Amino acid sequence: MQTKWRVLRDGFTRSVKNYNEKLESGGKGKLYLYYEQLHFLHDLYAAKSINQRSSGSSIRHKKKRHKQNTDDMSDLDDERVAPKRAVIAGTNSSENNDESGIEADKQFLLSLLSDFRKIPEDQKLDAKGDIINVIRHYRSPTVQFDARGSYYTNDIAALATTATDDYYEQAMIDNCSRGSSPIEIKFTT
Repeated sequence: MQTKWRVLRDGFTRSVKNYNEKLESGGKGKLYLYYEQLHFLHDLYAAKSINQRSSGSSIRHKKKRHKQNTDDMSDLDDERVAPKRAVIAGTNSSENNDESGIEADKQFLLSLLSDFRKIPEDQKLDAKGDIINVIRHYRSPTVQFDARGSYYTNDIAALATTATDDYYEQAMIDNCSRGSSPIEIKFTT
């Protein structure tokens, strides 16, 4: 893993150096393939270089500068990666609470996976639809959904769940007589 990281880091360093040299000579440089992902290295390297220059250590020769670049990038592993991880790990507690809530929900849903896999393939589509309807029910409790996605309000939901065609017609008549617009209710048999 460290070898891969070193290869990426050194490639980025070389690419930035070549890019800057081409820009100084008036040409167009091509950015490193992973430049955007590794841009944080450039920021860290620039901060470290500024600190070293201000302390009196200047680079006089090109070879020394190249050696310094690779040394600086090597030092980044030791000095910068661990504090960055500490900052990431030390996010505020509300984000951690949100993430732990999301993680708990994820774990619950994953616990249902083994039971879901036991459902025969020809019934899985119906099971998925039922699960989606349960989620819809609890997201907006004033609206109910049937298996086809048509919705109806809670005031006739109890009637709709046990209704036959006769009850359906009576519910529509009662609903219209109250002055409300007809609500489509679809039944699956």
